[in-house]
Formats: sequence, C-alpha cells, structure tokens
Amino acid sequence: MDAYRIAKVAIAGCALVALALTSARGLGQGQDLTFRLLNIERRLDQLQQRVDSVERAQLNQSLGPPGRAAGPSIETVLEMQRQQLVTAEQVTLVQRQLLELRKQVDQLTAASAEPAKREPPPAEERKPKPPSRRP
Repeated sequence: MDAYRIAKVAIAGCALVALALTSARGLGQGQDLTFRLLNIERRLDQLQQRVDSVERAQLNQSLGPPGRAAGPSIETVLEMQRQQLVTAEQVTLVQRQLLELRKQVDQLTAASAEPAKREPPPAEERKPKPPSRRP
C-alpha cells in the first residue's frame, strides 16, 4: 500500500513538472526536458501497473481456494516483500529524476528571466530647458 501512495505522489509531481515545462518550451532544452518527463511518466505508469498486480495477487491469495490453508506460504511472502522493495527503489529513483528535472526547469526559468532584468530601460530624450529670463 505504501508503494501505491508513493506512486500516486510521484504521478502528481510529474503533472506539476509538466505544467512547469509548458513555460520552458520556448527554450532550447524544453523539448529534451519534455521528452525525459514523458519517459518518467511512462515508467511511473508501468510501476503503477506492477503495484496493482501485486495488490491483486495479495487479495487473490488471501481469498485463495477453500481446500488450502488460510495463510500464505513463506516463499510467497518473501517474493511479495522483494517486489515491494524493488518497486519502492524504482519509485525513489523516479522521484530523484523528477527533482532533478524540477531543478533544471527552475534554472531555465531563472536564466530566461535574467536577460530581461539586465536590459536597461530605454532612456528618454531630454528636452533642453529654455534659458531663464531675468528682467
């Protein structure tokens, strides 16, 4: 169940990064980041499918055939624990990649904002003052 929640959080994070990337599309690396983000989302979907299959297996095993003992075998429990650990490691890896992408998006956003700040505003031409008239 914990891996399922982590996967949900990671998917939501990917959605946020996708929204952030829409502002960075005009930049040269925007397409590359979008491609990487899509790959990460695809991998998250695969992880979600694995988590769902493990949960279904747990449910089916708990129901099991009537002639079998009520508890699962030790091998099955160990295999499920191994699968949960592998899934948790994969989710952690995807979250790290997501964090790296967020940092890159922030850097690109900051870099695109800096040139706008550096340009001085156009100076208005000053009109010469007429000489003061003294009586």
